[in-house]
Amino acid sequence: MPLARHILVTISEQLYTVYIRGNDEVANGTG
Repeated sequence: MPLARHILVTISEQLYTVYIRGNDEVANGTG
């Protein structure tokens, strides 16, 4: 189970990073 939790945390961090980068790009494009 610890391995599964580690994988979920890693995926969550990657998705969060992509989400933030996407918002930054949109903000810069519309600004």
